[in-house]
Amino acid sequence: MSLLEKYRLSWPILLLMAWGMMRCGSKTSDQDSFSNRPDIESLLLIAGQNQSLHPDTALLLARHAHTLSVNEKYEPGIARSSLLLGNLLYEMGRLSLSTRHLKKASRIFEKYQLNPELAKTEKLLGRVYQRSGNYATAHQYLLKAHGRYTELHDQPGMAAMEGELGHYYEKIQLYDSALYFQQRALKSYLTLGDSAGIAQIHDHIGSIYEDLTNFDLALTHFEIAHLLNTKSGNQSAALANLNNIGDCYRKMNEHETALRYAQKTLQQAERLHLDYQIKSACRDLSKIYAAIGYHKEALHYLNRSYELTSKLFTQEIAQEIANTESIYELDQKQQRIHLLEKERQFNRLLTFLTTIGAIGFGLLGSLIFYQQRTKNEKKRKLLETANELNAAEVKNFQLTEQKLRADLENQRLQEERLQRELELKSKSLTKSALHMIQKNEFLQEMRQKLKDVRKTPPENMDLKLKKLIKSIDYNFTMDDDWQEFEMVFQQVHSAFFVRLKQLYPNLSPAEVRLCAMIRLNLHSKDMAAIMGISPDSLRIARYRLRKSLGLKKGANLYAFIINIG
Repeated sequence: MSLLEKYRLSWPILLLMAWGMMRCGSKTSDQDSFSNRPDIESLLLIAGQNQSLHPDTALLLARHAHTLSVNEKYEPGIARSSLLLGNLLYEMGRLSLSTRHLKKASRIFEKYQLNPELAKTEKLLGRVYQRSGNYATAHQYLLKAHGRYTELHDQPGMAAMEGELGHYYEKIQLYDSALYFQQRALKSYLTLGDSAGIAQIHDHIGSIYEDLTNFDLALTHFEIAHLLNTKSGNQSAALANLNNIGDCYRKMNEHETALRYAQKTLQQAERLHLDYQIKSACRDLSKIYAAIGYHKEALHYLNRSYELTSKLFTQEIAQEIANTESIYELDQKQQRIHLLEKERQFNRLLTFLTTIGAIGFGLLGSLIFYQQRTKNEKKRKLLETANELNAAEVKNFQLTEQKLRADLENQRLQEERLQRELELKSKSLTKSALHMIQKNEFLQEMRQKLKDVRKTPPENMDLKLKKLIKSIDYNFTMDDDWQEFEMVFQQVHSAFFVRLKQLYPNLSPAEVRLCAMIRLNLHSKDMAAIMGISPDSLRIARYRLRKSLGLKKGANLYAFIINIG
């Protein structure tokens, strides 16, 4: 695999690196420590731009900038490249190497009193030590960084460090201190109007209250964080908030609400293909189902959570191996560069001696020149070929991207059409249910009027009977309401009746209807009106249905029916 493919470098970047390597051997003895070095600064700039998307490319460029800076004793370059290397190695999990580079950067920044850069370095050192479990040293660096940002009157930096300190105290379970710093951070972010920072701090405060089992306050902060992240389009953070809300309800033993939030989190995470959030949602669903006695469902989601954990662990191991290989390859490249530098210096000496030597060596010099020119010509042709291949790859990528966009648009239109159809069917189902309620209320009214007719004198009875017959004729069209309701219900919930009859073939028609109305989560008053019975009779019907379904005492009937289909 070529350097261009492996590190995703453009040819201009490669040329810039080559020029930097040529400059490496031409240092002067009176180099000023703070003289401007555009070649090194350009490498650092490009490395910083690639830090998030292409960390391996950034690592290569930062290492080269560091080598150039050390060779030319260019201390600003040494410090800035060391800071960048420390950050990259921290993200790759190489904590020992990260610490070494960050301390080197810290010494140079402190030497020249570059407090903004020093504060950034100390903040990162605090994170490294905290991640490695050295909390005492981490605390010292976090406090140093906070103090420097305070001296600089850097409000965003102070807010960030207050959040970092709050998170640190939460880790060591000093919750009073954690709340104190998180509330200060929240106040700072509110002053700055930083919605992302506000959302993050609300999530941290909610986590602290959750640890303290103060679930009402935890829910308040998680819901605010979810609202802010949803508005800003930070879907991954919003899903994490949603998952935290569901977990709070589970710990409060409000299992139906917890189940609803966990299912919603899982659906959105699957839609966005966020494996970490899918794993968290499956783990919470397993806990909730286990708590309400649905062990089969609990085992299903627990197994799914384990499968995702294994998959993510495998990916992390593969990434760690790739990072280790990249660092090893970089070390090998640095050694080869050093050898090439020595060889080039020897060739220069040889050329110099040949030039001032006897005329007889002129022919040898001409031959060397001719070979060098041939080599350069080959390099030029290779460069042109590589540029042509690169242009073809870009064109193919653009065509593939256009096709993907068209496929995504078609999928979106299909989803919108299905959503509209579902809304129409849901409205029809609601209409059918309302018609049934009206019919049964009408029949109850007729029953009462018939009782009144019995008490009417004979001379007025005929007139009242005619009015009753007219009312019955008017509502006669409602006779097939249940059949229409059942038909529309099957369109919206196509597998429900089939699944219900397969599992429980001995259910009576009335029990099947009651299951359908519970599946729609209708109010008890509306179910009684549809079935034409009193609320007490409805309670008896629900009790008999529980026996027919074999539910244990205390099991949730609605959750059981929801899981049928």
